[in-house]
Amino acid sequence: MYQFYDCLGLKFFYLRNNLHIERLSAGELETLKDSIIEKSPENEEAVSRLVESSWKNIISISEKGADKFIAIYEMNLRGNKEAPGNALVFELATMSSFDENGNFTDFDKELEKDKWIFEYRNRIVPLLCEMAGDVPVRVFIEKR
Repeated sequence: MYQFYDCLGLKFFYLRNNLHIERLSAGELETLKDSIIEKSPENEEAVSRLVESSWKNIISISEKGADKFIAIYEMNLRGNKEAPGNALVFELATMSSFDENGNFTDFDKELEKDKWIFEYRNRIVPLLCEMAGDVPVRVFIEKR
């Protein structure tokens, strides 16, 4: 769902936070509505300013003290995907290739892809942390 509805425009890298737009003011919500109704440079600029000023508040699981909570994004046998309640959370997805019998089509290629994806995540996390400032950042890997 997060991958399908993401608006970053990237196929395999997407935002996992729930966006709590109910925390926006009536005027801020009006800015969003205007940008949907009429595409214009002015509306795009207004939305950019809105995102810049409000993103920390709308990604947080709670308006107050979210840093004291842990948000669990997924629980399964491979382990939990969890992050501080005020974290900026992304997911990096990959899909394995299987034959008609459910076996990997190229196991060595899958290992190479896994290695690349973990290395890529390790390279981008520091950059995202620098951009996010005092907000923790998590990048989960989703393997299908």
